[in-house]
Amino acid sequence: MTFKNEEFVINNGPSKIDLMFSLFDTDMGKRMLEFHTPQWVHTHDANDFKVQITSARRRNPAATIWEIEGITDAQGGKTRVSIYYLSDTREGRMRFEEELRTHGIMETPDDAKRARALMIIIQKMVAIAQYHGGLPEEFYVLFEKAKKIKFAEDRDSLTEAVKGI
Repeated sequence: MTFKNEEFVINNGPSKIDLMFSLFDTDMGKRMLEFHTPQWVHTHDANDFKVQITSARRRNPAATIWEIEGITDAQGGKTRVSIYYLSDTREGRMRFEEELRTHGIMETPDDAKRARALMIIIQKMVAIAQYHGGLPEEFYVLFEKAKKIKFAEDRDSLTEAVKGI
């Protein structure tokens, strides 16, 4: 069963507070949210997809329409999903994407892949600074890794710089 590039209707998803907690309250580990898709005749069976939310963007001032990105392991491996979601009705659409954003990050040192690697480090830096309320030693270690990625001149040096992010 493959879901790549398929789109599913969501008829029962998490509440707005669950979305908020999944992004901001990770002290006890990563939170997985469940999105239910209905059973459709001749299309697919009903599914409950557990998704780890990685980002959510508000699409209207009332904060009821969201563009959500996340990662699921519905196919036995990590798969990226994009979700257009209405938090007031808990309905929407979920699409399984071709690849994770970090897939192939070490193949070539082009600017897009370099930027993705730097964004991963920046997100970790922000999380560390927020958690500690300051800048502990871990922060400076990540800063050194970011410098190596920024100044990588070829595929081998970028591969070496990205190791251990």
